[in-house]
Order: sequence, then C-alpha cells, then structure tokens
Amino acid sequence: MQIRRFLLIAPALMLGASTFGQVSFDPPVPYAVGTRPGGSAMADFTGDGFRDIAVTIDTPDRIALLVNNGSGALAPGGTVVLPSGSGAGAIVAADLDGDGDMDLAVALQNANRVIVAMNNGAGTFTVGGAFATGGNPRGLTAADLNGDGRPDLATANRDTNNATVLLNQGGGVFAPTNIPAGAEPRGVALGDFNNDGDVDLAVSNHDDRTISIFSNNGSGAFAPAGTLSTGAQRPEGAVSADFNGDGLWDLAAAANGNGLESALVYLATGGMAFGGGAAYPTGGVDTSDIVAADLDCNGSMDLITSNATSGNFSALQNSGAGAFGAATVVTSGATPERVSAGDLNGDGAADIAVANRDSNNLTVHMNTTCGGGYTLTLTGTCPGPVTVSWSGAEPNGRQALLFASIRGSFRIPQGQPCAGTVLGLGSNQLRIVTPPGVFSTGNGSGSLQGNAGPAVCGGFLQLIQAGNCQTSNVAGL
Repeated sequence: MQIRRFLLIAPALMLGASTFGQVSFDPPVPYAVGTRPGGSAMADFTGDGFRDIAVTIDTPDRIALLVNNGSGALAPGGTVVLPSGSGAGAIVAADLDGDGDMDLAVALQNANRVIVAMNNGAGTFTVGGAFATGGNPRGLTAADLNGDGRPDLATANRDTNNATVLLNQGGGVFAPTNIPAGAEPRGVALGDFNNDGDVDLAVSNHDDRTISIFSNNGSGAFAPAGTLSTGAQRPEGAVSADFNGDGLWDLAAAANGNGLESALVYLATGGMAFGGGAAYPTGGVDTSDIVAADLDCNGSMDLITSNATSGNFSALQNSGAGAFGAATVVTSGATPERVSAGDLNGDGAADIAVANRDSNNLTVHMNTTCGGGYTLTLTGTCPGPVTVSWSGAEPNGRQALLFASIRGSFRIPQGQPCAGTVLGLGSNQLRIVTPPGVFSTGNGSGSLQGNAGPAVCGGFLQLIQAGNCQTSNVAGL
C-alpha cells in the first residue's frame, strides 16, 4: 500500500445508508480522583488533539486533570488547588482568555462565586479571579452572549432564585449581572431560541416546576420572554440543542418527582415559543443532570441523564424528529451527580464520563454503538514502512481506508454515501487511500503494508465499512 496517492471521496462510492441498533457501551473504567467529585468537563487541555477530562473535587477543593493517551485511556495529569471549603461543583471548558487553549470555569457552591483557571498551554493551570454569583450556583454553562467573540458564562443560583450572567471583559475577567428567575433554580441552558443570531437563556426552576425563558437583546442583557411548565415533575439540569433538525434551538430538562423520572423535551416553534413538553422516562431514580450528544452517529442529538439515587445514567436515542426512544440504563457509580459527553478515542461517537460523588471516582463509558468493536492499529515508522491492521469489521463487507491531515468530527454531508456518519477525521484533505480504495475481507480482519511518505506523517487514518457505515478508531501516522 502506498500511502501517497489519494482520491477524493466521491458520491459514486456507494457505502449505503446509516443504520444502528440500541446504544451500547463498554464496561465502565473507574478512575479514582478523590473525595466527592462534583462535575467533569471534556476538552483538549494539552494541545495534542485528544480530549482530556477535568474533574472537580469537593474535599479538599481542587480540579483533577486526567490526560488522554489517544485511545481513551486516561492518566493523572496534575491538580489545580481551589479555595478551601468553597464547594467546587459544575465545571465548563472554554477559551476564556482568547489565547487558543482551553481554560476552565468552576461554580463554587459554598462561596457564591465562579472561579476561573487559565491554561498555560500544555495542560497546566493558574487560578485566576473569582466572580460573584447568586447564592449556591449549581448550573454553569458558557457561550458568547454579546457577540464580541469571547465566551461568557451563566449560572443558575439555587439559594437566591436567580441566574447570573457573567460577561467576559477579556483576560479572564468577568462582569456579573443577576437576573430574577423562579424558585430554586438548578439548571441553565443557552441557545438562540428566536433565531435572531443572539444566544438566549433558559433557567430550570426546581420548586416552581417551571423553566424561565429570557431573550437576549444582543448585548448580553436579558428580558423575560416566557415560562414553560414541567407539570408534576421538578426540573434540575437543562440543555439546549436542535433536536428535530429544523434550525431552531429546542430545550430539554432532567426532571423528577411524584414517582416520575424523565427527560422533558420542548421543541421550539419559533419566536421564543415552544410546544408542550414531552416526557421520556429515564428508568433511573432522581434524574438530575442532562447533556446532549450524538451517541449513534446518525446526525441527531441524543440525550444522556444522570440518575443520582439509582447509581446509573440513561441514554435516550433521538429519532431525528425530536422524539426519543426507550432509555438504555447503564450502571456507573454511587450518586452520579453530573455527566459529560465527548469523543475520547477518535471513533466519531460520543463517550460518557460520570462523576460519582459517593464512589469517589469518575467512570468512563466508551461508546461501542457506531464502531461495534471495529479496531484499527498502525505499526511502523513514518516516513517509512507501515502496517495498517484491523479487526471486528463486518464479515464479507466492504471497507474504505480514509486519510486526513487533522483530527476532527466531520459529518458526512447529505448526498454523500453514509450521510450523517460522524468521522473522527477533520475535513481538511479528507481522502480515500488508494490503493486499496474500496476493498473487502472475508472474516472482517486484515492488514495492509506499504511505505508512508513524508507528506502524510502527522496525519490520521480511519476505516469505514459499507452497509452499516460503522467506523473504526482513529490511528495516527
């Protein structure tokens, strides 16, 4: 195999439609992180192209960094000390100071503050300023709220019945403003609900059984724009995404109470309006946190909830039209308060990390839905002779070996074979390697040998197979 000649992916390459069954995960891998972990955030903190995980620890207060080796296995990567007794909880990752690397913001529940930690460029952090919020900030999220290109922050404040918007002033400095909400807010979500180009705000009010909607005037100032009822259930975490593909940002909330445990979904109808909430049972107990991610690689956003009392999380698959199927319930650890999602091993599917407060660990659940155990390995030295091996592919199926100069999360567009499949490769110079082009192996395993030229060193390979459009992990040259 000469990994020097490439052909563009062409519509004529008929790989087939994307079809997947129920979501599935490998057995959980636990990482001991310390006493009472509270939340986690996934991002590439070290600049090597792989998502790492930052975990907040409550006793003593700190951030523990877990560094990804590229295959999804994690190793301790350092600690960021936070103020003693501050109650480190929710955490988000964003480039807060505009220097190109991912920083961290943490809600300090006992200190009524958000504190920032600035990345020095290689996954080491310096604690920066702490900025006032309302009492007991629980929900925390980040987005550019005033159109200046800098990520801002927002919290839901449980003890003062308000939300705090923290506008980024540059250099890791934030200016907070409080917004009245309902009784005991616990979750906050950001999305352009009226499709005007500005990011609006939603706050879930646990004791009111409501979600408050606020419209953004474009400068990061917010005004009340409506209230959604959550019925008999009390909402906790909240998330926003386009669940039905109509270009509008929808809402979902994790809710519990009165014997009900649900993911509540509100589809936007335009102009800050939403349809009535649809309740999808989670199958857990004390459903609390919620995130959105594409678990089955079909191009639509699925939902993941943490279920604190039952020690598990629930994955709910999206039909593509904003309706969700029966929950897949996965055991994690004791008292999972928060959950995060992202592709840890480069196979294009979102994996799950759960901070288990009373197990004193973080469990990582590698998603096997899309890859189905389809494994790619690469040996040799680039430039020079290399061997590409794979196993677990569909017997007698056809495969294509893909190359790209960068990693990413490229979704094959409509009109192309396997439209909607998410690759772990970036779109930059995405090619089918030829030879072999499209090929088949009778037992689903095989290998190819060849000489890799200098032009491809530092690039990445991934296999995709016809029929079911499953992808392998990503291997670096």
